[in-house]
Amino acid sequence: MNVQHRSPVEKIADWWLGRVWPDLAIAALAVVAHAVALRAGWVDSGPNEIPPDQRGFIYVALSTVTALAAGTNNTAVGSYVSSAGAVVDEVRKTHGRSIRLSLRSVGTWLWVVAVLSLICLAIDPQDGERAPVTHGAAWLAEGLVVLAVVKFVRLTLIQDLLLAANDLSRAKEQARQKRALRRRSQLPPG
Repeated sequence: MNVQHRSPVEKIADWWLGRVWPDLAIAALAVVAHAVALRAGWVDSGPNEIPPDQRGFIYVALSTVTALAAGTNNTAVGSYVSSAGAVVDEVRKTHGRSIRLSLRSVGTWLWVVAVLSLICLAIDPQDGERAPVTHGAAWLAEGLVVLAVVKFVRLTLIQDLLLAANDLSRAKEQARQKRALRRRSQLPPG
């Protein structure tokens, strides 16, 4: 892994993996941008216009999916902990802090999204006669959806990094073993 000659995309990904706050900023900016666009008349509807029964489904589905994804985060943690090899060791040296921070962030925030989604379900009256009244739950859920997507992207990047490092480490180990076998076969019988 050549850390010195990284592409701009790799540099941005590494910067992002080392910080948690951009995830929250992206979610907040998405909701604010939607609210501004709604207020300015650039879009026709906001999350409050979603029919009440569909909002309830969205809250429950969001909670379920993010809770499952939070559990999947444990798989990434297990992969990180159990991976071995020189390349993986190098990844731990160069990106270990970022990976640990990211894995903790993903797991924690996905559980927070799951719980807040259930709170949205509780505070939204979901009354057909007062359909646009959500007490902020629909807007919060919109931000939670964006945050969950950002966390999924973060988790995918980490898993991709770990898989690539593990594959490279195994390939290097296999090449080393082949060289050792070739050297042994070239030795005179002794």
